[in-house]
Amino acid sequence: MKTTITLSVPIINLLVLSNLWITASACPENSSDSEIRRKRYESWLKEYARKYGNKDQWEVHFEIYRRSTTLKNYAYKLTDNKFADLTNVEFRCMYLGYRPMLHLQTGFMYQKHGDLPKSIDWRRRGAVTHIKDQGHVGSCWAFSEVEGIKKIKTGKMVSLSEQQLIDCDRLGRMKHDTKDKDGTCGIAMEAGY
Repeated sequence: MKTTITLSVPIINLLVLSNLWITASACPENSSDSEIRRKRYESWLKEYARKYGNKDQWEVHFEIYRRSTTLKNYAYKLTDNKFADLTNVEFRCMYLGYRPMLHLQTGFMYQKHGDLPKSIDWRRRGAVTHIKDQGHVGSCWAFSEVEGIKKIKTGKMVSLSEQQLIDCDRLGRMKHDTKDKDGTCGIAMEAGY
């Protein structure tokens, strides 16, 4: 017994269009989009003075850039900033590199003065300024402690000059290197230093 299926023209058109849509959505980019993105990446490379030794490195970092700038359905969005073509490992090595030696000696002696909350969100209490970029200096201590302590102690939030602290510190490290123990450096406002 032979079975014949007859499809109408609208159904055939619908099947063809569905197939084209599925195929197009499976392809990451069409050649026109790819060329536009490559030109955009070339412009980005110039803006951030980034150069790669050979075509293979360029292609690897271009792919990272493409993925970073086309992510969808995430709780966050990546953009064309200086981190856009870095791998996670490169980012960690370049910007999260300081690993202090553990020193267990401390001059601080905790005395219990009542029950403490399980956590405190200093952002909600206004003790954290806008995000700042320390670059490769290893000066996160200057960014994380100074303004927050000032807010907690005085109730006033000011944007202080981390650069001045690092200049007074001479080495940019946190440990015991800060040379302003006697207050001779003081701390200037960020806008005035």
